[in-house]
Amino acid sequence: NKRFLTTSFKTMRIHLWETETGKKKLTFSHPREVVEAAISPDGTRVISAGYDDVRMWDATTGQEIMHGDTQSAYAVAYSHRGKFAASGGVDQTVYLWDGTTGTAVRRFPGHTGQIYSLAFSDDDRTLLAGTNDGKLFMWDVATGKQLQIYTTGPGATRQPSLIRDILSAVNDGGRRLLWDVRNGHTIFSDELDLPMVLAANGDFFITPDRGLQYLKAMRIDSSAPRALTQLRDPDLNFSSVAISPLGDTAVTGSSDGTLRTWQI
Repeated sequence: NKRFLTTSFKTMRIHLWETETGKKKLTFSHPREVVEAAISPDGTRVISAGYDDVRMWDATTGQEIMHGDTQSAYAVAYSHRGKFAASGGVDQTVYLWDGTTGTAVRRFPGHTGQIYSLAFSDDDRTLLAGTNDGKLFMWDVATGKQLQIYTTGPGATRQPSLIRDILSAVNDGGRRLLWDVRNGHTIFSDELDLPMVLAANGDFFITPDRGLQYLKAMRIDSSAPRALTQLRDPDLNFSSVAISPLGDTAVTGSSDGTLRTWQI
């Protein structure tokens, strides 16, 4: 869609901006601090998590659509096709909502910690929930069945992702992990200075190599990751990395404020 969403921690407002013009379109307000917000794929809805509860908004009119009585919410996510939205927080329960009407669909109880991160798998069949006690829960969206629990280590689990059969997450200690969900095997585990980025097709990932001046692209196979190529900038430190949707190009940010593109 043509919009993007920004929100600031410790404020009670969410601002919706038009990417083409840079103009602020709408502002949504919570009575307490906002922690996280997400916009639907078609740009018509916003779901927000706050210290008060979770809310859904019409991104066209600014009208509040849903006000969920869920206690403090710390994480929200939209499914890739926009059918569902999810929220979670202090009560250790994930809530599934209709992505358009905000109607409650299902609850996912049984977590061992507060919900700090949420994400849908690339096919929207699985819901991932990261908790503040270093766990990552996998749920079947259609049935509500718990599929698996993974351990990420000390601290909260962040940035969960499931693309095809490759599961990834980060913990607060800086450890990045990859698993093959078909057998539960850990593909990759390391403490890194930059985020590990997984390609949209699940075939490879890019990770720091020997500090911040080198990155390596690693192909995922059945035995162990193998190197595809190395991205090297000996004079500057990499500060960020992203992969194009087709997986053929990487973009890196450097410490001097420049962007570079790389062929994978």
